[in-house]
Amino acid sequence: MVYLSGLVGQEDNAELLQQKTLTVTVESGDTLTKLLTETGVSQKEAYRAIEALKEVFSPRDLRVGQEVKLAFKPESRGLYSIEASDAPPELVSLSLSPNVDEEVEVQKTDADKYATRTHERTFEMVDSSANGTITTSLFEAASKDRVPYNVLSDAVRTLSFDVDFQRDIQRGDEFELLYESYTNEKGEVVKTGEILYVSLKTGGEDLSYYRYETGDGDVDYFNSEGQSARKGLMKTPVDGARVSSGYGMRKHPTQGYTKMHKGVDFAAPTGTPIYAAGDGVVERAGPFSSYGNYIRLRHNNSYQTAYAHLNGLAKGITAGTRVKQGDVIGYVGSTGRSTGPHLHYEVLQDGAHVNPSDIKLPTGRKLAGSELEDFESHMQAIDLRRQDIDTSTQFASREDCEPEADTAKKEAEPSC
Repeated sequence: MVYLSGLVGQEDNAELLQQKTLTVTVESGDTLTKLLTETGVSQKEAYRAIEALKEVFSPRDLRVGQEVKLAFKPESRGLYSIEASDAPPELVSLSLSPNVDEEVEVQKTDADKYATRTHERTFEMVDSSANGTITTSLFEAASKDRVPYNVLSDAVRTLSFDVDFQRDIQRGDEFELLYESYTNEKGEVVKTGEILYVSLKTGGEDLSYYRYETGDGDVDYFNSEGQSARKGLMKTPVDGARVSSGYGMRKHPTQGYTKMHKGVDFAAPTGTPIYAAGDGVVERAGPFSSYGNYIRLRHNNSYQTAYAHLNGLAKGITAGTRVKQGDVIGYVGSTGRSTGPHLHYEVLQDGAHVNPSDIKLPTGRKLAGSELEDFESHMQAIDLRRQDIDTSTQFASREDCEPEADTAKKEAEPSC
C-alpha cells in the first residue's frame, strides 16, 4: 500500500529541495524489490539501493505493517501516474525502522552511489500509572487501564515471591502501578520502560515495592523498610497458571491408583514461559523417564527445584548452566506421562520432596546504614511522582471494553 506524502523541503541540501516522498506499507507477500519497482523504480536502481541497505539491515527481516519511506528527485516522473511515465523516478533515499529505537537510511551521494547510516530515535520519558480494584483477576483489572502485557508480567513476577496468584487473590483486592512510558513527537506511547512502584493489597496485607539500584549496581525492588522482594524461591514459577493438582496423596490421572503426588501442577497453555524459581545451576536438562522434558536446578547445599512435562527448553539451558531467579528456562508442554499441558513443579530439601507451598526460606537483601537513607530519599521522590503524575499521559479508559472474540488469544493471556 502506498501513501503519497507530497513535497518536502530539504534545507541541508539545495539540490534536494522539494523532494517528492512516498510512504510504503509492507503487506503479506511483499519484498523490498517489489515495493520499489511498484513505485516505478527500475530493477537496476532497486538492486543498488538494497545492496547498500544490506550493510545495516537484512531485507529478509521486513515485517508486515512496517513502513518504508522513499524520497525521489523533484523532476522525477511517474510518482503520481506511474503507468503514464516513460522515465522511471530517480530514488534519492530509502529509510525504515527495524525496531522502535532505531532508523536506518540509504541515501544517494554526489558520486551516484548509495551510502548507509544508522541513528537512534529519541523519545520523551513520561510517567504512567494504573490502579484499580480486582473483581475477577489482576489481569482483567489492569487491562481496564490499558496496562501493557510486559509491564503486568514484570509486576506479577515481582509480587510472586509473596503471592500465589491462583489462591491468594480475592475480590476487592487493590493494585497500583507506576511505570515509565516513552512517547514520540506525536505524543503516542511507543514503548514502556521500568516499573518504578508496584503495590497489591490482598488478604489484609499491603505489599508495596520500589525499584532501586544499590551502590554496587544491583537493581531490585524493596519495601518501605528496605527489605528486598526477592525470596529464596518463587511461589509460582509460571505466569497465568492455575493449580490443577496440589501436593499430597491423589488418584493418579493415567495410572488409576492412589499414590503420592510429590509436586504441584500448574495448568497453562502450551508454550507458556517457565521461570527459574531461584538463582542456581542446571543439574539436569532433557528427556527424563515419565517426566518428559525435564529440568532440575540446584540452588544451594539444601534446595533443588524440578520442572517436568516441558514442551521445550529455553536456548542455552544445559547441565552446568548458571541461571538467575526469573530467567526463562523452558516452556509449558505435555511431554512424558501427561494428560494435558501443564508444569509439574517440585521442591526438594536435602534430597527429599517437600510441599512448595509450605517451605519457609530466608528473605533477600536488607538495606542498612547510608544505603537505607539513600533509598528512603529515593522512595519519597517516587511517592511524589505518584502524586503528581500528569493524567494527560495516561492510557484511555477501557470501562466499556468488550471481551476478546479470539478465544485462542484469550487462553494465552494470564489469568492472574
